[in-house]
Amino acid sequence: MQQILEKKEAALAAAIDSHHKEKERMKEEMEATVARHQIAWQKTADAVDQFGLEAKQAKEGSERAFKEKEEVVVKLGKTMEELETVKKRAEEDKKESDKAVLEAESKAKAKMEEREKEAEETVKAAKIDCELRIQALQEQLRGAHDNVADAYEMVSKAQSECVTKVEESKERERVARKEARDGQTKMMQELKQVQRQLAGVTGAKDDEIERLETRIATLEVTIKSRNAEARSLQEQLQEREREADALSLGNRELSDELSQSRWQVKKLEERVKELQEDAKITISRAVERERDVLQSMQGELKEEALLEAALERAREEVASLKKELKDQSERADRAPSARIEMEVNTLRSQVAALESDLVSTRSALNRMRKDEEERIGELQKDIEAGDGGGGALAKDLDKLLKLRLEVSDLEGQLIEAKDEIASLKSEVEELKKEADLAVVAGQKRETEVVGKSEVSLRAEQEEKERIQSELELTLGRLLEAQTMLKEMEALRSKLETTEKALESERGKRLAKEREWVEEREKQDKQHDETVKELRSEAEEWRVKAEEGDYGKVERLEQASEELRQAAIQEMESLQERIDTLDASLEERHKELEEEQSDHKASIQEKEAEIAKLQSSFKSQLDQAHTKLREKESVMRGLQTQIATYEKAQEESFEEVKELRNRVAELQQTAVSAHHKLSQLHSSAMVAHKDAITDL
Repeated sequence: MQQILEKKEAALAAAIDSHHKEKERMKEEMEATVARHQIAWQKTADAVDQFGLEAKQAKEGSERAFKEKEEVVVKLGKTMEELETVKKRAEEDKKESDKAVLEAESKAKAKMEEREKEAEETVKAAKIDCELRIQALQEQLRGAHDNVADAYEMVSKAQSECVTKVEESKERERVARKEARDGQTKMMQELKQVQRQLAGVTGAKDDEIERLETRIATLEVTIKSRNAEARSLQEQLQEREREADALSLGNRELSDELSQSRWQVKKLEERVKELQEDAKITISRAVERERDVLQSMQGELKEEALLEAALERAREEVASLKKELKDQSERADRAPSARIEMEVNTLRSQVAALESDLVSTRSALNRMRKDEEERIGELQKDIEAGDGGGGALAKDLDKLLKLRLEVSDLEGQLIEAKDEIASLKSEVEELKKEADLAVVAGQKRETEVVGKSEVSLRAEQEEKERIQSELELTLGRLLEAQTMLKEMEALRSKLETTEKALESERGKRLAKEREWVEEREKQDKQHDETVKELRSEAEEWRVKAEEGDYGKVERLEQASEELRQAAIQEMESLQERIDTLDASLEERHKELEEEQSDHKASIQEKEAEIAKLQSSFKSQLDQAHTKLREKESVMRGLQTQIATYEKAQEESFEEVKELRNRVAELQQTAVSAHHKLSQLHSSAMVAHKDAITDL
């Protein structure tokens, strides 16, 4: 009997040892699988770190683009300030200089109207293009916002599902623990009953029986615990299979989303290419317009040269007229005095010759009157010619200002095209980031299969929160893009207001010129009235002289001297006016030369700036192409990583199947062990009965 019991004990010990060995082997395999999953987790963490670095680089690129935009805005402000300074100079020049002539105004107005019409047509076309582009960008932004909202909803759903699954697993573990405790209590009660039944056995047999019972109890407890663990493992495997099915569906959805995002990225790349072509076309148009402007400037410079030649001719004519006026004044000073002396001597000597002397005085007065009228007409012609030259110069300045305004409008159009291309680039980068985030979310969903403990679940929740924060950042960037569009609209409104202000200033200038013309006409009328008064006085004196008397002759002599002095004073005043006009014309000519040199320098600077902008634009496009290529390479690397993760998932599924098979084998071994234990228990009962009978 003892030999049988010892054999049974040896068999039980061997079974227990084999069971422990299998348990240790299972632990080692589980540790190996955990190590593999940790390696996969480290790979995903490295990929996430790489993605974070790329996101930082993209953010730095966006900040650089924003800084470039600010620099462009500062340049625009500087150009506006230069325009204002030029306007002030032009106003001062126009206030100081004499105003324009009506003949040159008609031609200048026709040219300016044609140019204004062309500029308005170009501005309208540019506005329509900008509005269409803004609408397309808004539609694209709405689509991107919808995609981000869908991704956010998917992430929230996945979080809720994970939380519910974790809670369910915790509840199941609690139920299994309670069942194990209940089983243990029941087994203890049964053992106590068996011990009470076996209390009658005495001596060494009782000790052996108790020892066997304790071993049997421990074996039963271990078997029950193994059965419970096997059941829990089966349940966990079933749950993991369900989760794997759900993840496979999620992966399919993510693959569909990735295909859609790639399709959208291709569309955006095509859109970027179209915009690049449009930008090239606009640049070529701007270059052609600049050439046209330069040609028109050359034509205007030729016209200015012709005007300068006409001014020199007018100066020569004025100098010749001055000489003639001096000669005439000397003759007038000499001739009347000699004649009056002769007449006085003849009157003193012979009273009878009075009538002949009166006739000579009449002829002299008529000549003086004619000479004065001729001089006044010539001076008026000279003044009008000087005014015409000043007006033509003022109109040339207006033309130059308008040409500068056209150049500034073209620069504004180029800047707007650059801003639109930069906004499209930022949108492409944001969409690529969203696609990368979707890939990372899929990878994280796959890694959820590996996580078994609460620590892994917490880490996954933290990563999901980080994904949510990144999505919020993308939404903030989209809002910043919308604010940038609003700022562009505000800048356009400012440009429109400046154009309106320029038109109002042009109207004011025309009104001032008209007022000046009216004042000049009033002065001419006053001068004509004074001439008429002088003529009437001369006729009165002539009538009095014809009535004749010695006292009248003396009065006539005094009146003639007064008239001669007044004529001399008028000649001096006219000479002073002519000198002032010559000085003002010379100053005006110098100022025009300086302004022409300044305009040429500013045009050269603008050309250099345009060339710099073109080069910077090309460099930015090249950088954007390189970044797109880098992103494509990163996407390919992520695709390869996804393929590796899918392979790892398949391997994990195979390992799970192997674990299931091993659990089934363990269950079979547990059933066989239970069967053996029942046999041992029955044999022990038989032995107990035999022992009782023997006693």
